[in-house]
Amino acid sequence: MTSHQETPTSAGDEERACVSRDAARVGILGMPAAEPMHWLTGGALAMVVLSVGGLLGLLLVHGLFAFWPKPIVRLSMTDGRAYLGEVLSWNASPTASARRDLIVASRSASDPETIGDMILRVSNRSPSPSSSDSGIVRLPRRAIASQTIDPWAVAIDLGGNVRLFGTPTAFYEQSTLIADEPARIWPLFETRHREVRQQRRDAQREKDNVLADVDRLLASKRRELAAARARSQASPQAVDDAEEALAYARSESDKELDRLRERLAQVEASTQRYRMIVKGTDGTTWNLALVDIVRGSAPNQAGFLSAVVTSCERWKEFLTTGAGDSVQQSGIYPAIVGTLAVTMIMTVLVVPVGVMAAFFLREYTRNPTLRFCLRITIRNLAGIPSIVFGVFGLLLFCDTIGPALDALWFADSLPWPTFGKGGLLWAGCTLALLTLPVVIVSTEDAVAVVPSSVRQASYACGASQWQTIQRVILPYALPGIATGTLLAIARAAAAVAPLMLVGAVTMTHGSEGNETFSQLQLDQEFMHLGLHVYNLAFETDDHWTTRPLLYATALVLLVIVISLNMVAIALRSRWRQRLAVREL
Repeated sequence: MTSHQETPTSAGDEERACVSRDAARVGILGMPAAEPMHWLTGGALAMVVLSVGGLLGLLLVHGLFAFWPKPIVRLSMTDGRAYLGEVLSWNASPTASARRDLIVASRSASDPETIGDMILRVSNRSPSPSSSDSGIVRLPRRAIASQTIDPWAVAIDLGGNVRLFGTPTAFYEQSTLIADEPARIWPLFETRHREVRQQRRDAQREKDNVLADVDRLLASKRRELAAARARSQASPQAVDDAEEALAYARSESDKELDRLRERLAQVEASTQRYRMIVKGTDGTTWNLALVDIVRGSAPNQAGFLSAVVTSCERWKEFLTTGAGDSVQQSGIYPAIVGTLAVTMIMTVLVVPVGVMAAFFLREYTRNPTLRFCLRITIRNLAGIPSIVFGVFGLLLFCDTIGPALDALWFADSLPWPTFGKGGLLWAGCTLALLTLPVVIVSTEDAVAVVPSSVRQASYACGASQWQTIQRVILPYALPGIATGTLLAIARAAAAVAPLMLVGAVTMTHGSEGNETFSQLQLDQEFMHLGLHVYNLAFETDDHWTTRPLLYATALVLLVIVISLNMVAIALRSRWRQRLAVREL
């Protein structure tokens, strides 16, 4: 009897045969076997995820710990010299135990090979990192004899990138000695320093507000006088009245400035009564008025919770203060306001114009040759370098439209320009031109995927073309428009070069009370986080001081961009849900 190979005769047998064939193609851990492209594409995706995750992780760690207090170490050298300061960097790669021993304990130089070269920040009196008193020293590994931790070593920032390291030895109120032990001096310093610095800030705020009011008053009277002189033939008496008003305004302004000087003198005398004596490692003694101290810290006395509080306070100061004595001592509040303002102006301008241009190309342009040429032109505009858009914005807005507006509406202020210079409005317009091709292309692609049956159904119900666009096509295209807005915000956040030509500046000056107002005036220059990152990276010599600020500023910019994108994503998801409900 001849045997024949059995074949599946039922649906169950066929299913088991398919499962067995699929199992034969499955390799280790459920990954497909003998499928090289699966492994290749999966590896590429893993590389992308690891690269992006690693970049964000490094930036997050370095940014969050930018203001973490560093311990102060005391180093004794083999030649008898001594240093007190913060360890900034290790030139060599010491062992983890050697670095830990340097920070938390004392150790001898019996094994100098384990210590490694280091970059140390010590006391300095010169704000310039290129001078001989820059405060940055490099110590060879074999020259270090021992290192200890002074529990009451303090760091004193005097502004202008001047930092002192020493031990507090006395605290005076006027000429009366209040405390002569570090354990008693430092609590007094923290309390009194907070009081006198607040008095100084209040006085500075009052000064800035008074000066701003005086400038506005005198500028207004000068404009009135210029307008009266322009109409002098028609009304000669108006010129005399305007001159009298200007003279009276100057007289009142002088009286107000005299009262301001008296109040400032009283505040200065009140804040100068507290002084602290700090002694350095070389025997140098500094007699410091508390009001002149920008910041003081005793990191060796701080535990983990105290370090967290100190770091949070520095973050708050960094985010909520403005111009300081230098870029290193300045906060980024004006830059945050300027970044958000220019981004909002760009979004308000580019989205309506881009959407209308896309609908015109898709719905109203019937000539295929014209449509093809316009699309090629728009896509080519997306590839033009951003600096070219900056030059175009400078030429079109600052040098052409701005002077025309000044001549038409602000003739009284000439020759001082109002809109005939870089400012917030022209920066937003320039970024709108830069991101316009992105919004047009995204919107046109979103309109193209709207089903033709939906259009025909709308026309069959008697709707006109405009009603179909407004009631049918636009709701379908809203998620695509949101995607274009996301891409526009992302590109605008990275475009720093054009802003340098149309109004972005390194630093703006003003009190904390009027910084927000000045940053939101359309004709005023502004700060931008991207430009601030550039200045911290390339325009300062003291990169040891600016590097933590660079990481922190980049982190803030990243958080702002992600937050704006999340808002746009939430709106896009909401529109998609509404669209799905309408389809049901």
